[in-house]
Amino acid sequence: MAPLRMVWECLTDYDHLDKFIPSLVENKCLERRPQGALLKQVGAVKMGVQFSAQCKLECSEFQNGLPEEFCSTSGDGSDGLLPHPKDSIPGVKYSDISFVQVEGDFQAFRGVWRMQPEGPRTTRLSYSLYVQPMSWLPVRLIQNRIQQEVITNLSAIKNHSEKLFSLQDKGAS
Repeated sequence: MAPLRMVWECLTDYDHLDKFIPSLVENKCLERRPQGALLKQVGAVKMGVQFSAQCKLECSEFQNGLPEEFCSTSGDGSDGLLPHPKDSIPGVKYSDISFVQVEGDFQAFRGVWRMQPEGPRTTRLSYSLYVQPMSWLPVRLIQNRIQQEVITNLSAIKNHSEKLFSLQDKGAS
């Protein structure tokens, strides 16, 4: 259990994302901006052998939610816009952080972290991702691994947010 503001703080702690997101082997904040950041990240997953990819990501923060004109009409992001988080709660206010590869090892890599309050101390975190690998890398080879990594990363963010909230809660008592 952690409130939205705590999950937001974790995901916008751009200098330390690799400290709690297991698939990030390298993370560097190249430039901090008023509503986001430019990051260089290297992610790795094991698929029999270690597969790693690097990218430079433009992260944008939308505390009042992503504007509709940035969202994919197809829903999945294949039209060049941002994919819609399918797990979000309809009718509940949300805050988003989008990311788009500006340089890197994929033809396309973009997505959205969506946070929605489920109560005063709980948050639903949804994630949507559109990935188009380089032509030499078969999609089927990485798709299942990426899906598994997303689950692992969501769990790690949950644990980190809860840990920070617990420490903050104890400090306030």
